[in-house]
Amino acid sequence: MKRYKICPGCGEQNPPSAMECEYCGYDLMNTPAVDPECAPAAPEPADQAESAGSAPVEAPSTHLVRICSCGAANPPQARKCQRCGEDISDILPVAEPAEAPKRFALEEIGTGRCFPVPAGTIVIGRENAMREILADKPYVSRIHAKLTVADGRLYIENLSHTNYTYVNNERIPAGRMELKPSDEIGLGGLAIDGRRQEQAAYFLVEKMP
Repeated sequence: MKRYKICPGCGEQNPPSAMECEYCGYDLMNTPAVDPECAPAAPEPADQAESAGSAPVEAPSTHLVRICSCGAANPPQARKCQRCGEDISDILPVAEPAEAPKRFALEEIGTGRCFPVPAGTIVIGRENAMREILADKPYVSRIHAKLTVADGRLYIENLSHTNYTYVNNERIPAGRMELKPSDEIGLGGLAIDGRRQEQAAYFLVEKMP
């Protein structure tokens, strides 16, 4: 009769002497070795349990993850971080922390008008999102830039081939660029000698509570 330690993290079979899971690194110190063929039967489905007069058995809600030094949460079986590629094979899985999603907004400099940035990706410009703010700014293109909120971070990417996009008074490179709170965005122009152009639009990045 072969006995194994069944990993609670990934469900794989390990030798009875294993101290941690060979597949995901889960701590098996307190996990007993069992014969898979003689293991207790799985709980009855909820509808059958109710018909028998007993309360339904709920599956555990805890979700295990491996948290990389970069802050990314990875599946418990992952050997490398899905965000940065770092080796995380020696990081033990833990319960995924509950964290409220981060929200961002753009506050127009000079007027204080605020535009909450929704999750996902949007295109901003005189004829797209934020058009109620940008419609009277001739230096802003109809399709000017792309905003993306992903993994609690805010990114911007220039889409205009005429007046461009600036962050902290510097033209942003090709591709998307991460924005930080208090960064100043210039759509259609930079500030010259500290003076902002009326035909362009300028915003501060704010983090919403």
